[in-house]
Amino acid sequence: MAHTRNILSFAGIAALFSMCCFSSCKYFSKGVEPIVQLNGKPLYEDDVKSVLSPDMTYEDSVKNIDNYIRNWAVDELLYLKAEENITETEEVDLLVEKYRKSLMIYEYQQQLIREKLSNPIKESDLIDFYKNNSDLYTAHETLFNGIFITMPVKSQAKSEINNLLKYADISISAIEPIASKYGLKMKYFDSEWTPIAAVQRLGMSDISRTHSFEHKNHFESTDEENVYILIVQDHINVGDKQPFVYVKERIENMMVEQKKANFLRKLADDVYNEAIRSGALIRNEKK
Repeated sequence: MAHTRNILSFAGIAALFSMCCFSSCKYFSKGVEPIVQLNGKPLYEDDVKSVLSPDMTYEDSVKNIDNYIRNWAVDELLYLKAEENITETEEVDLLVEKYRKSLMIYEYQQQLIREKLSNPIKESDLIDFYKNNSDLYTAHETLFNGIFITMPVKSQAKSEINNLLKYADISISAIEPIASKYGLKMKYFDSEWTPIAAVQRLGMSDISRTHSFEHKNHFESTDEENVYILIVQDHINVGDKQPFVYVKERIENMMVEQKKANFLRKLADDVYNEAIRSGALIRNEKK
C-alpha cells in the first residue's frame, strides 16, 4: 500500500515541481530533497529537467513531469521484479557486455570522424560527380518553378486571373495585387525546383506527376469547393537531367557517407595490420 500511495502522489508532486521550476524555487535540488522516492531510491529535480522548456504551458509541464516520473517508477519496479525472477543471468551479462563494446566502438569511431573529417565536401567535387554520373539524375516526374493559386469556386477573382493567363510571361508582381484584393491563397515556388507532387498535396489531385508544359504554361483544376491554378515559369520534363541545385544536397550526403565508410574501412585495416606487425595478433596455423 505504501508503494501505491507513492505512485498515486506522483501527479501532485509533478504539479508542485512544475510551479517551482520556472519561478527560481529552490525547494527541490539535487542533494537536498528528492522530488520522489521509490523503495528508498531518490529522483531529483536535475533528473527531470530534460523534459521541460521555458515555452511550455503549466499543463504541459505537469503532464511531462508526471509521465517522466511514472516511466521512471515503472522501469525501476520492473527491474526489481526481473532481478527477483530471473536466475540465469549469464546470457544477459554477455548481451550487456556485447552492447557496451559496440557502443564504445561506435563512440570512438564518431569521435575520429569529427576530428578527421570535419572539412566539408568541395563544391567543385560535387559538380564533378554530378557531371560524371548524369545518368543517375534523370527526372522521373516533372519539376517546376512557378505560382500556385487556390480560390473559391465562385470567387470574383477568376476573371482577373484569366486575363493574366492570356500572357506567356506571368510574374508574381502581377498576381499579388489580385490575391491580396480577394484574399486568395498563393504559394510561390521560386527558390528551388519543385516536383509536381507538391501541388497534388495542395489539392490539385488530377494533375499527372509527368504532366508536360511544353505548349501551355498553366494548368487548372476544380473540385467542389476550390479552383486551383498552377502557373509554370520554368520546368524540367520527365527524362531530362535534374538540375544540379535540385540534387546537390543528395550528392553531398552520399559523398559524406561514402567518405565516412572509406575512413572506417581504412581504420579497421590499419588497426588490424598494426596488430600483426606488433605481434599483438598471432595466428596459430594448423599444420
